[in-house]
Amino acid sequence: MGWLAGGCMVLAVPVSTHAQSARPVQLQRNDGNAGQGSVAAPVQVGKPQANQPNGRIVEKAPNERLRDIDNALKAAQDKRRQLKEKAEALDDDIKKLRAGMVSAARLFQDHEQRVDALTRDLSAVNSETAAKESILRQRRKQMGRVLQALQRVAQYPPEALIAQPISPADTVRTAILLRATMPDLARRALLLRDDLSSLAFSKAEAQRRREELNGAKVELEGQRKLLSTMLGRKSRLRRRTVAKSDAAARQAQALAVEARSVRDLMSRLEGLRKQREEQEKAQITARKAGKKPAVADSGPPSDYTGKPINTAKGKLPYPVVGELQAMFGQTAESGLTHKGISISSVSEAQVIVPYEGRVAFTGPFKGYGRLLIIEHGAGYHTLLAGLGRIDVVVGQWVLGGEPVGIMDRVTTNQTESKPSLYIELRQDGQPINPLPWLAARSNNVEKSKVSG
Repeated sequence: MGWLAGGCMVLAVPVSTHAQSARPVQLQRNDGNAGQGSVAAPVQVGKPQANQPNGRIVEKAPNERLRDIDNALKAAQDKRRQLKEKAEALDDDIKKLRAGMVSAARLFQDHEQRVDALTRDLSAVNSETAAKESILRQRRKQMGRVLQALQRVAQYPPEALIAQPISPADTVRTAILLRATMPDLARRALLLRDDLSSLAFSKAEAQRRREELNGAKVELEGQRKLLSTMLGRKSRLRRRTVAKSDAAARQAQALAVEARSVRDLMSRLEGLRKQREEQEKAQITARKAGKKPAVADSGPPSDYTGKPINTAKGKLPYPVVGELQAMFGQTAESGLTHKGISISSVSEAQVIVPYEGRVAFTGPFKGYGRLLIIEHGAGYHTLLAGLGRIDVVVGQWVLGGEPVGIMDRVTTNQTESKPSLYIELRQDGQPINPLPWLAARSNNVEKSKVSG
């Protein structure tokens, strides 16, 4: 204890029983500012208390901090495990959905093919019925004239024929002619009866085909709704990649504005592909080094085979059901040579991708309308032009047979102009004939195959 200048008394008081941790606490009295005997409250500087009055941050003991860190790590691991399980379940859901969409699209095209075949059959039956009705009308006219002549002859009794001012020789010839006419009349009557029976059968067949066609259209509409539901569900599941897809689409559209031709566009898209490959290599390197990639990995899905397209030559499905309009190498009315094939389809026909790949471009392009380009790897690309709607985005991976869009809707007053899908297959930017790559498609589809 001692006195300092200014009248302050300092008192050293031990606050710990341990000499190593004991520190003096100064109790200060200021005679000039405080009352007599007033002493500042003692402050303990040993172990921190949970509720200190001065509001200073209280540190926990090391074992408590370790326990909190351990609990936080366990919670983070549980959260990561839950997210991983959710991601795996989502990927599995998308995989099943994609497989279901491929099957549904195949079934949908079978329905379309059956409807198209029934429409053709009904048209042929209607044409045959119209031709038979025309022949029947002509024969009725012929029979009518002959019957009128016979009726006039029948009005005269045999005795009156003798009184006619004709020679006996002419009378005999007339009788012989009438006798010879009767078998021909009987034959014509038989043909007329057969024509009537055949016409009745054709009309019944037309009615049967018409009812079958209506039933097939109902089934087709049901498949269309199912496919639309699956497409909507897939769209909701892929929203997490929309921002990245939008950026890629804007980049591809910018290239389309600058490109002067499809070949130029393909060359620019090839440059984008090489940039993407460099990014993917950088991602792999970053993962191996234990670093987080700068760009999220967007590799192919687990159900992507990765087989080159040339292994499926002659087995690729037609992208749309319809009739071939223009062949590869054929000269168009404009004088230009077709670099692909054209298929006329029905209204709102389903369009599928013939082989797995990645969407490289979607959108309008000079003279092509809505254009879809699928990159298959090894320098192969499929171009589909003339779609009414495209259901995929740039950067999206698609499986062979997966639906990618629909054709234009044709109203009843536009039946003479069916929508047409233009198909090109290119290798290293050069067009090649796609027909040898496509599988032969039978026009006869049994109902059991498309009953669903």
